[in-house]
Amino acid sequence: MMQKLKDIVIRALTGAIFVSCIVGSVLLGAYTFFAVFTLIALGAICEYCRLVNKKETCVSFGFSLVGALLLNGSMLTIVEQMEIAPVLVAAYVLFILVVFARELFLPENKVGQIRHFLLGQIAVVFPLALLLKTAYIFNGTFSKELLLFLLAIIWINDTFAYLTGIFLGRHRMAERISPKKSWEGFAGGLIFSIGLCVAASVYLKAYLPFFETYPWYVWALMVLVVIVFGTMGDFLESLFKRKVGVKDSGRILPGHGGLLDRFDSLLMASPALFVFVEFVNYFLK
Repeated sequence: MMQKLKDIVIRALTGAIFVSCIVGSVLLGAYTFFAVFTLIALGAICEYCRLVNKKETCVSFGFSLVGALLLNGSMLTIVEQMEIAPVLVAAYVLFILVVFARELFLPENKVGQIRHFLLGQIAVVFPLALLLKTAYIFNGTFSKELLLFLLAIIWINDTFAYLTGIFLGRHRMAERISPKKSWEGFAGGLIFSIGLCVAASVYLKAYLPFFETYPWYVWALMVLVVIVFGTMGDFLESLFKRKVGVKDSGRILPGHGGLLDRFDSLLMASPALFVFVEFVNYFLK
C-alpha cells in the first residue's frame, strides 16, 4: 500500500513538473519553445535508437542526433524567415545524402541502417519540429494559443479516456497492441474533449479571442482530428515497443516512462493538425 502511494506521489510530481515546463516553454515564446522541444526531440530520437538497437545494431545515435539538430534548426530559420534558412535546409539534405552514401560502405550485417535512420527522422523528429511551423500557421507570428489548444486537447482526452475506461471500459480497441484501451474510453475522451472545446468556443470568445478564428463546428472537427490521429500515434508507439519487448521507451520521467511515451500522441496529431488547419484556412478564405 505504501509503495502504491509512493508511486502515485512520484507520478503526480513528475506530471506537474513536466506540464509546467511544457506550458512555460510555450508562454515564454518561440525561441524558448524551440529550445525545449529540440531537447525533447533529441531525447526522443535517442530512445528510438535504443529501442531499435535492442534487436540489432542498425541505427547510429550520432547521425540521428545530428539530423534532429539540422531539421529543428531548419524549421526555426524557415518560420522566422532568416536568410540562413536555405543554407540549413541544403545542409540537412546534403547530410541525408551522406548517410545514404555511408550505407554503401557498411559491412553486410549492418546494411539497412538508412531505413531506420529515415524512419526516426520522419516519424519522431519531424512531427515535433513541425509544431513550430504549426504555431506560425495563422498570420506568420507565433501562436501560443494554438499550441496550448493542441496540448490541452491531448491531455484532456487522455484524462477522460482513462477515467471512462476504468468505469465503463468493456470492449478493447486493440488488445494485442494496447490491452488497456477500450472503445468506451475512447468515446468518453472524445465526447468530453469536443464538449469542452465547443463550450469554450461559444461562451469564452469574449475572454479568449483565439476562438473567434473559426466557427464552433470547425473547432469540433479539429478536436476529432487531433484525438483520432493522436490515438493512432499512441497505438503505433505501443506496437513498436511490443515488437522490441519493452514496457516503456525510457526512464527519464519517473512514473511516466520515456519521452516517446509522453509524446506518442503528437507524432501523428501534429502533422494531422497542420494539414487540417491548412485546408480550413484555404477553404474559409
